[in-house]
Amino acid sequence: MIKKSNIFNWIGLIGIPMSLFIISLLIRWQALNQTSFANGWDSYFYLDQVKHLIEHGELHTARVSILYPLLQVIQWFTQDYILSYKVLSSIIISIIPVLFFFIGKKISSSFYWGLVLGAFMIFSPHLTFFGSQYLKNTLGIVFLLLTLQSLLERKIILSILCVILSFLTHKLTGGLSIVLFYLFFVINGPKRSFVTNLFLLITPWITLVLFGMFSSRLSSEIILQPSFMPLKLIALYKESMSSLWIIEIILLLLLLFITGITLTKQHKGIILIWFLLIFMLFPFLEWNTQGLSLRLTLLLFVLSPILLLCLKTAINKYVVYVLGGLLIGLSFFSWKNYSPEKHDPNYPFYETLSHRIEPVLLKKDIQELVAHKSLAEFLSFHLEKDVMPWVPEEDLTNNLWRVGYGLSEQNLHYYLRDKTSSFYALAGNYFLIKEQEWSNLLKKVQQDDKTLYTDLTNWKNPSRAKPNFLK
Repeated sequence: MIKKSNIFNWIGLIGIPMSLFIISLLIRWQALNQTSFANGWDSYFYLDQVKHLIEHGELHTARVSILYPLLQVIQWFTQDYILSYKVLSSIIISIIPVLFFFIGKKISSSFYWGLVLGAFMIFSPHLTFFGSQYLKNTLGIVFLLLTLQSLLERKIILSILCVILSFLTHKLTGGLSIVLFYLFFVINGPKRSFVTNLFLLITPWITLVLFGMFSSRLSSEIILQPSFMPLKLIALYKESMSSLWIIEIILLLLLLFITGITLTKQHKGIILIWFLLIFMLFPFLEWNTQGLSLRLTLLLFVLSPILLLCLKTAINKYVVYVLGGLLIGLSFFSWKNYSPEKHDPNYPFYETLSHRIEPVLLKKDIQELVAHKSLAEFLSFHLEKDVMPWVPEEDLTNNLWRVGYGLSEQNLHYYLRDKTSSFYALAGNYFLIKEQEWSNLLKKVQQDDKTLYTDLTNWKNPSRAKPNFLK
């Protein structure tokens, strides 16, 4: 006969994670549906990849990820690319509170603290923002957390599989999974001298520096002047951060400090995640919103709520009940931290540009375009043309055009007096221009107006060749 207590244990073990998942799913679905467009800066790149895979049988860009077949499956059911993106985003984000519940339960040996961690991740404004902006990274975090859970349960073969899946999703989370795997064996290894342990624990930093010296992707990102990247993150988003998001960031930084000064008294699982987070705080990365530093810092605050467990001995279970309920309650407000108007590219305006560009492409038989990040992916998805956020290295031809920014129609007529057929004014100081004429125009502007030249040489007018790591 099955004991009644065992039945309740099984109900709790299944019912609580399902409840966390469903509540998170509803809240994140609400957040993502604030706009009719796909969410985040990378969304239309992923959708263009999947659209090309479905309609042409291959990816538009040869960058493999587990995300694409998952999107393809959801799209098969919905028959709508935007809807499939929102559905999959909501599901992936909502798996994370469930994994935090199991990790918290394992480390603390407390069902209640597992519940607190799960509730915190439902509440987390930072997770809502991160999941809306970086879906592939978010899926990578799922496999990173599965790696952590497998290691905590001493399931080494399963953890290796999770590392591989993390790599096949996103290289950054794959790299962090390897660091996590390495740190697990250092922390759980035999007793060593303090110096030996210190060397082993800073080895990932040393490896990162050495890898940066020889990697075409990282060589330009390693600098000698140290910086504290969380402060730069706050400075970057200060105009669009809600009070709850700011409080969350400050709380997590405080937990990082508290865990550090009480490290010897903590569970090995907490020590493991703390050293991973310290690795992610590597101070010698150049702050770059398109580079490694921003992604690492954002990931840091997705993972660091695990450090709430360092407070386990200081808070009794009745306070835990109240804390869990409060976090769930605040979740129905915290999702509004993500605002498409503040955080996403101006997709409604991009749609206007797309409608104005399309007839010109047909008239001129233009097959390739240059446009800035986010606009390039949006146009590529909607117009089914090859739109690049960089300048091709091969010789420029008359059939390569670009979507430029920063010149009025009057300015264009001034600098292209005898070549008015080589440009088209669009809207909002955007224009369509032959790439060769753009190159000539920039030279004239540089001689004529230094201030205007500086204004034109920004991210909205790509000037760099395709990065080495994308070749």
